[in-house]
Amino acid sequence: MKDKIISDVIVSTVVKIAQKGRGIFFIPIITFYLGTSAYGAYAQLLVVTNLFAGIFGLGLHAGLIRYFQRCTDKKEKCIIYFDVLAFVALIGFAISAILYFYSSQISTLTLGDTEYTAMYQMGSVLVPLSILNRIVKNYYKSSRFLKLYSIIDGLKTYVTIGMVSYIVVIMSGSLSDVVTAIIGIEICFFLILQADVIRRIGITVPKFQTIPGIFDYSALFMISQVSSGFLSRADRLLIGYFLGPTAVGVYTTAYKVSNLILLFALPLNNSFFPEFSNLWEDGESQRAIQYLNSGVRYFLTLCVPSILGFLLVGESLLRLIAPESIAVQAANLLPALGIGIALWSLIRLYSSLFFAAESPKRIASIRFSGAVINVILNAILIPILGLFGAVITTVVSYLLVLSVILLWSRSKLGIHSHFPGVNKIGTAAILMYILARQLWIENIWFTILSSAVLYFIILYGIGGVSRDEITLIIRSLRDIISS
Repeated sequence: MKDKIISDVIVSTVVKIAQKGRGIFFIPIITFYLGTSAYGAYAQLLVVTNLFAGIFGLGLHAGLIRYFQRCTDKKEKCIIYFDVLAFVALIGFAISAILYFYSSQISTLTLGDTEYTAMYQMGSVLVPLSILNRIVKNYYKSSRFLKLYSIIDGLKTYVTIGMVSYIVVIMSGSLSDVVTAIIGIEICFFLILQADVIRRIGITVPKFQTIPGIFDYSALFMISQVSSGFLSRADRLLIGYFLGPTAVGVYTTAYKVSNLILLFALPLNNSFFPEFSNLWEDGESQRAIQYLNSGVRYFLTLCVPSILGFLLVGESLLRLIAPESIAVQAANLLPALGIGIALWSLIRLYSSLFFAAESPKRIASIRFSGAVINVILNAILIPILGLFGAVITTVVSYLLVLSVILLWSRSKLGIHSHFPGVNKIGTAAILMYILARQLWIENIWFTILSSAVLYFIILYGIGGVSRDEITLIIRSLRDIISS
């Protein structure tokens, strides 16, 4: 099973790089051709629709994973799947209609102007699409077809990049054209995945009889997810309200680049939850804890040098993808945002074990408290300190949430090995930074490559990574290529 997890993580990481690349790629496409305000508005649309999807998806996509583990045949899976899919579709399209009719007010609240009302009206369709795609995705996760889903999702990413580039650069299209294209691509790929699901488990008429039982589990997950949404997105909503779409564009540019750190954790999170659920069902909780500790160590190994890398090449990297006026402002936010994203990634990794252990209430209460603190601090600090107020709030609120989760994971789940190997990882990263600063290579790509090589040489030299671990990763890569 460990080899399978590593294999899934590697494939999913490659695809996540492409997906994060899409977010980065859209920065120059939209900012250079449509303007910083247009990029800020586009980013805010995604924030709002994702928040609505998180609230009104009712967490049922998480319940799908948990209850699939108890199914003994395809018929049971088919009944649960289509009950959940049809139920959230009805809710999603109802919420989409409400968002459409109140789009003017939402535009004013999130961007300080009614100028983007039409964009919100069109983008309202993204709410049900986002909810439905989460259900389909979790079918693949729970059925252990994560690699297949990742490959298809990666293809969608490249199609989206190509289509948006064509519309903006070649056809001189507008922001509304971009949103229309994204909606069309989302619908097409949802139908492709849905056809594959039907091929595997069949189809049935939903009767919604399984919904009450699943909702009993998923309700607390929904609270946790909504709280997480506010934790990670309240800053941009309040920046839009207080400072306007241009400030959202600057902040989101820095956030998207620092958010690259998250791609080291998301594949782990996607693989861990279904595997942990299985292990907990089989009474192998200690094995799940061992996997979690290994995953945290893997994440820290990649994330710590990346944060110091932002100090090395952050501004140079931003100048490649955004106008200079944005790059200079965003570069100042990058290292601290990187720390915040790292903390958020650890929150997600440790939370997956609580959900597998059917203890979502604890995580929900912690995240809800963190979300309240986040909103209050943002409302106080953004008017006073501007974008730096949002950065400070991000780091402080994430640190508080993670600290409580670590205390509870020790007392409730018996996790006694937090952040394994962090001393050697930190030492190697600091030495990498010092040596790279001394070399001071002007070419950004050579700086990144040489710093990465330096880091892993130092880490191996001080015993931060073993030969057996390297062999295991190479074997997993070989299995992926040959499969």
